This record gives sequence, structure tokens and C-alpha cells, in this order.
Amino acid sequence: VSGIMFTILFATTATAQAGGKIGIIYPAAFDDAKNGIVKYTNSLTTLENEFKPLTKELEGMQAKLQSLSREIQDQQNLTIRQAKVAESEKLEAGLKRKQEDATIRYKKRSDVVLGPLLLDIGKAMTEFSKANNYQVIFDGEKMGNAGLILAIGDSADVTAAFIKYYNAR
Repeated sequence: VSGIMFTILFATTATAQAGGKIGIIYPAAFDDAKNGIVKYTNSLTTLENEFKPLTKELEGMQAKLQSLSREIQDQQNLTIRQAKVAESEKLEAGLKRKQEDATIRYKKRSDVVLGPLLLDIGKAMTEFSKANNYQVIFDGEKMGNAGLILAIGDSADVTAAFIKYYNAR
């Protein structure tokens, strides 16, 4: 961490000497329905709608599994209880397989739907930084999660300005 702090301090000092500005962007704001990047929120909605039937199926399987669990607890007949346990184990294994498959499918589809858009957003950030004389733009979320942001001035957060810039392109 001290090495990262030194690097940031060095970059900040060098940037200030070069006359450039430092900005911070919080990418989580990109998917804000009202104030986010329109193409990004639309792509997320498309992706979500595409997986809605599978999500409902998984939720239905989970609900059935919970119902079986209650039935097992309430069942007094040993033979019926054992049958319910077997049914529950089979359903649980099927649910796990479907969840794993859904995760893989979602990741692949997300790469197709969002991948090119994320590359375009990255290019736009470079254009934005050059157009606005930013020498460095940091990812505020990653820095905040690492405990590297101790204080930030209002002018350093350029998230809204970047989103406005991107949406206008």
C-alpha cells in the first residue's frame, strides 16, 4: 500500500508540475437509470431481459427446494420423508448445475453485449482527458475500496462531466 501511495503522490506532484489536472471517475454511476450512460443502461436492460426467463426458472427451483425442505421437516412417515429427501437432493443438484451454466452463459453474453461498449467508454475517457487537460484520471471506486482516498475536492470528481460528454457523442 505504501508503494501505491508513493506512486499516487509522485503522479500527483508530477501532474501538478506539468500543469495538468487530476480527475476521479466513479464507474458505478454509469448504470444509473436517470443520470448514467444511456447506451450502457440500455445494454444492461437488454441483457437483463434476455436472462429474465432463466432467472425466473432458477427462482422457481429455489422456491420448490425451500418448500421441499419444509415438507421434509413436517413429514412423519419415514418412507415419504426419504423420498422427499431424494427429490430435494436431485433438485438441489439440478439447481446448482443450472446456476453454474447460467453464470457461464451470462458472462459470455455480457462480453458480447458490453465488451465493445466498455472499450468505447475507455476510448472516450482518453478523449475526455485530453480534451479537458487531465493528465491522470483515477478510478474512484477502486481507490476508495483500497483505502487510498483520504479526501477529495468537488472539482476532482469528473464522473458527471464524463457521462454528459459520453452521452453527447
